[in-house]
Amino acid sequence: MYNIEQQLSATVQGVIDGEVSSLEAYGNLKMLEKYLANCIDEIKEATFLEADRFADKTFLEAGFKFTKTDGKANYNFKGLSHWEQKKAELKEMEAMAKASAQNQLKFKTALVTEDGEVIEPCKITYSSPSISVSVNK
Repeated sequence: MYNIEQQLSATVQGVIDGEVSSLEAYGNLKMLEKYLANCIDEIKEATFLEADRFADKTFLEAGFKFTKTDGKANYNFKGLSHWEQKKAELKEMEAMAKASAQNQLKFKTALVTEDGEVIEPCKITYSSPSISVSVNK
């Protein structure tokens, strides 16, 4: 494991020092990330079975501290007529607030209904830019 960490640290340092292409390093690291995620998925079932040998929820093994947690309950409201109606109302309200926010960006004023009611604009935030990468075959 130490050897892998050393190689990765050297790659990062190479990018910082300008000796390694950041695009190439980024591409390789993203591919490694996918590979590691697949490896973890491959051994997950066996890991849960092995962890079940331990009575306590938290235990130490092989120099690692593991904590077992139960799955959480999920609730599905689809099909409940009252919920579906309120969800549709919410979707309409969101669309109006979004349109008002876009109007405010463009024309410096919120939208107003035919009745003279100002439609309160929602707040707009922006996510961080990203770069996607794939292997060019």
